[in-house]
Amino acid sequence: MTSNIWADRFIPLHSDEEIKHLVSIRPPEVVDLDKFSMDVSASMLGTRLHSIYLPNSFALRLLREINELAYSHCSISYENQQLYKKHLYSPATREYFPICLTGYAGIGKSELLNAIPRIFPQDTDLLIEGLGKVPLKTLWHVNMKDKKGIKQVLQDFTPDLIGKSITRIGVDELLRICRKIAFRDGISFMSIDELQFYRQSITTTKICKSLLETATIRLPLIYAAN
Repeated sequence: MTSNIWADRFIPLHSDEEIKHLVSIRPPEVVDLDKFSMDVSASMLGTRLHSIYLPNSFALRLLREINELAYSHCSISYENQQLYKKHLYSPATREYFPICLTGYAGIGKSELLNAIPRIFPQDTDLLIEGLGKVPLKTLWHVNMKDKKGIKQVLQDFTPDLIGKSITRIGVDELLRICRKIAFRDGISFMSIDELQFYRQSITTTKICKSLLETATIRLPLIYAAN
């Protein structure tokens, strides 16, 4: 079988124990709380307790599915270095339906999304003949809490435009740039958190439009909202 460095970087997660080992956070115990005031001790203990993450069966199943989606995306989109160079400026990737992660506030949606990078490989560089070093990344993540529109979201994914005015760049052009950057950098998954905050400033129709526009970047996508 021909090696595919974009896909081969993902570790097959065959068991729940493997995923638990990668994503669980068990902070060290808090000691000597008696040396501090009650308020300080309570704050220290609360911070430590808040940092704990122990995935339930649903989270384990979803994280495995996310890992498989990212692997599948890379297997299909990056067959070899020759095709990578051919499609660098006009990526030929498939479309995906966004996955909705919803539920009451405080049940762990954000913590689940924050666990995704822990199952993914670390960012690095890839040496491509004729191109030199190119980035090899995995994940785009955005929190909608402070976003007021789709253009603000896309700005987070376009480091090539840092320092340049994008006020005259339309959404369609930004999406085209995002598709190009995502393909170039090997991005294999996208997550959007706190979508309910986005709803406070725009209509539901515009939210759906923004999601559909984001999906045209052609990456596996999950979004979380109350």
